[in-house]
Amino acid sequence: MKKILIKILIAVLIFSGFSYAVYHSKEHEDCENDLHVHVHEINAETYKTNTKCPSCGAKMILETVIYEPSCTDTGEGTGRCSKMSTATCPAEGYPVILEPLGHNYVAVDVIEPTCTESGETFYECHRCYDSMYSEKTAPLGHNYIKKVTKEATCEEDGINTYTCSRCSDSYTKKVSALGHDIEYEEKEATCTEDGYKKGTCKRCGMTVDELYPALGHDLEYEILKQATCEEEGERKITCKRCGETWTEKILPAGHKYPNEWTLVKEATYLEEGLETKKCHYCDHILEHVLPRKNPVPIVISTTGTAAVAGGLWMFLKKRKAAKLVEKAVKEFGKPSFEDKTIVISSEDEKLLELLKSKHFLSISSCEYEELETAVADNGPDLVIIDIGTKKKLKDLDKKRREVPEQKEGEKEQTNPLAETSFAYLCPQKFIDKYKDELDGLKKDENIVDYGLINDDPDTNMVKLVLPVLKPDLKSDSSLDNIGMIADALGIPYVSTIISAYESGRDLKSTVEEGEWNISSVATVISDLASILGFDTVASVAGLVDDVNSVKAALDEEAGAHEVKGAHGAVKDIVEVVSDLTDKG
Repeated sequence: MKKILIKILIAVLIFSGFSYAVYHSKEHEDCENDLHVHVHEINAETYKTNTKCPSCGAKMILETVIYEPSCTDTGEGTGRCSKMSTATCPAEGYPVILEPLGHNYVAVDVIEPTCTESGETFYECHRCYDSMYSEKTAPLGHNYIKKVTKEATCEEDGINTYTCSRCSDSYTKKVSALGHDIEYEEKEATCTEDGYKKGTCKRCGMTVDELYPALGHDLEYEILKQATCEEEGERKITCKRCGETWTEKILPAGHKYPNEWTLVKEATYLEEGLETKKCHYCDHILEHVLPRKNPVPIVISTTGTAAVAGGLWMFLKKRKAAKLVEKAVKEFGKPSFEDKTIVISSEDEKLLELLKSKHFLSISSCEYEELETAVADNGPDLVIIDIGTKKKLKDLDKKRREVPEQKEGEKEQTNPLAETSFAYLCPQKFIDKYKDELDGLKKDENIVDYGLINDDPDTNMVKLVLPVLKPDLKSDSSLDNIGMIADALGIPYVSTIISAYESGRDLKSTVEEGEWNISSVATVISDLASILGFDTVASVAGLVDDVNSVKAALDEEAGAHEVKGAHGAVKDIVEVVSDLTDKG
């Protein structure tokens, strides 16, 4: 009876709870938990429960829901033991705890990403509507599509344009020129004919031609007849490359003489002397006549040890002229020079011999490579050196500007080349090409002057040597001073002409009777006057008139179109002396 009452009571309670749940579901809502409470039968798989049978521990099977669980809170229902293994296992209506359902999110708003900006998706729980969150979406990045704006060619760059399919952003990119794709046709050069290489671009049709100069013969020589100093020889020439052969003459080698003369007979006051050179290769003898000594001496005074004092003898053809010079020397005193030392590195044998004949000069001859040692050892006042190339000119200028390395504790080092006067001897082609540069060096006093190799040693003695000798002039007569200095330098014909003029002799016969080379008379007189400071030689006015008369007479004899030999020399003298007078 008691069990029946209990069952009736439980049924009433279940029915009351179910009615309440239905009512609450339809009319009332719990705002705080959003929990809809109702009692109904439900599929047990809809909810999860971990409630176990208190008797056997088996899993409880949900039969009815009293309170539905929310997303975050547990619910309540009734159930029964899944096994009913014992008599005490609960039957229907045993309380069961339902686990929270958890949020069930759905996307409620989407911000789409762009090429450069992130997107975002917002999620909300469709059960409780209280829980929301969002997720970022990475930018899509540009989706560029390439389009050829300008095609690249062999020589010109092309351009590709890239445009985004989503946002229209664009940029361009250079496409390097393709370069020519050339196909060549080639012909090898021979000894005598040029070769070539012709090419055509397969892409644009451009053509190029490259010339291979003829190789020239690769020669091999066979001497058929040896040349001598004076006779031609002959040789056979064969090209090792093409086999062509021919013969050609070998020019005479020419005599090769030693540098030094061999004295055969000394000159005296009454007879000429003789010195010779014998060819190294044959028996040919080269003779050089030594002029007679002049009985009238001009003594050059020196006081230092760098030079050896001695006498110079004036070479004059006429005794009357010699007496006039002797009178000038006695009246005005002997010209004197400071002691000087000269170092010469040159192939100009004429100038070297002339310098060695001057006893008041100490000469040291050396090669270019020995120049620095020679200058350091001799301490010269003048260095005369051959300059034949621009490289040598630059090298020497560089050496003269070098500053020696100074070592601590030692005496200060100086560059001997920087403290020495230089004069240059140059070939005519070099002077023609670099005259402005040489004149600039002379103007800046980097060099004394420059002269022509193997041209006229007398001219170079005046231009190169006289500026460093500092002559002591005691005569008031420009002509006397010019004559005496010329004699001291070993240039006798100047004083001969001046003496002839002063003695009233005929200049024409004086010039014609002279045995010397008078082609440089005008240059020497002009240079002497200029260097000695006689830019205007007033005392030569009479000489100008006299020589002009001679010139007029010679012009009548030789004709207006051609003047040769001594006639030409007198014309040169007239022009130079006239220039000196005009400057005044």
